[in-house]
Amino acid sequence: MPLVFVHGVNNRLDEEYKLAERDRNALFAQVALRGVVQKPQIFNPYWGEFASKFYWNHGCLPGGDNEKFGSGDDQVEALIEELGLDAVSSDSSRFLRELARIDFPRAVDLLFAAAALADDGSTGLFSADSSKFAELAAAAARYASENPVPPWLKSEHFESDAAFQDAMAAHIEEWRKDSTNTETFGIGDAWARIQGVVAQIGNAAGKVWQRGKDQLVQAQEQAGLAIGAGIGALTNPLVRIARPKLHLRFAYFVGDVFEYLKNRGERGKEGPIVERVAGALAEATKSRTAKDPLIVVAHSFGGPICYDILTHYRPELHIDLFITVGSQVAFFEEAKLYHASSLNFSKANDNRVPQPKNITKWINVFDPVDPVGFAVEKVFDGPKDHAFHTRTHVGSAHSFYFIRPLFHKRLAVRIKEALGEIQT
Repeated sequence: MPLVFVHGVNNRLDEEYKLAERDRNALFAQVALRGVVQKPQIFNPYWGEFASKFYWNHGCLPGGDNEKFGSGDDQVEALIEELGLDAVSSDSSRFLRELARIDFPRAVDLLFAAAALADDGSTGLFSADSSKFAELAAAAARYASENPVPPWLKSEHFESDAAFQDAMAAHIEEWRKDSTNTETFGIGDAWARIQGVVAQIGNAAGKVWQRGKDQLVQAQEQAGLAIGAGIGALTNPLVRIARPKLHLRFAYFVGDVFEYLKNRGERGKEGPIVERVAGALAEATKSRTAKDPLIVVAHSFGGPICYDILTHYRPELHIDLFITVGSQVAFFEEAKLYHASSLNFSKANDNRVPQPKNITKWINVFDPVDPVGFAVEKVFDGPKDHAFHTRTHVGSAHSFYFIRPLFHKRLAVRIKEALGEIQT
């Protein structure tokens, strides 16, 4: 079964991109497509080399010379801030344990998302076999879904997050053996590698706690308020100072969009981005059959690129299941920026744009707090919207969909539903 993933803006071919692609492919195969196909054929057309370039190295941005979104520790801290605010405390050695008692599935998701982010390729973490990591993540996500409040979590005592992780690993492996009677050879190695991530999460939680405390003090001093507010306010996102890193993300987003619109070209004289993505779609179509439908997953601006291709550049291509995630397809149609956009369709005319005939099924997924993830149902007639609540805020909601096992598990449900409707 062919699956094409079309990335969005702010992707460049560095080690971080390669590692993200590798882990995303494994999670697609082990979680999102589990039970649908054993060995999916995954295409990843990379178009970042044709995207925007900044000829003063972001000199126009305040502090832009040295700003970068970051990897590893920085992104793990972002996950802590945005997934576990209620559980952050001064005792960072028990952060995961406390989060698990509040929301066990969320703690499991955080652990594996942090593990994916922590892999910089230098330590060998998961790099030897991504499929084992994805298999383990899939098993853990299923366990957490079926056991959202496991009895052992309340009955057992854990001195530290490391002890909690050991107990969780033992219970999940016991559950795997009892429920599937499946050999788990090699999975133990993946658990062992995750142990280092537990310590990293604890360190990140401690930094988040201290940063929240410092920012609260600063906010109170600036407002002339007495210091001594309740400790719960320390994790309130409203008191955190805005990060300069957002400037860089915004610059790449706007720059890449402008670059595409400027150089997308015309039919027969397509620009390089259109040519690259359309070529991958055409190649994947060769593997499409009645039993192996073509699935296209488009993240962020990958959605508008695919829509432009399907409605103007290559209308002969047919997509069985089109999945847009955190995308702006409807936004660009509202602004009438596609070649196929028509003023005949609008709210004033009391109608919606028909779903393209060369898309059999279209589902759109967005996080309600993702600032650049848009709904489609009020603009298009045909696709269905699905909200995925990650409990994140605007800082990272847009970037973290595909590293989360929980997201892939929920996506698996939607894929099976959609394929069932297509094949009946």
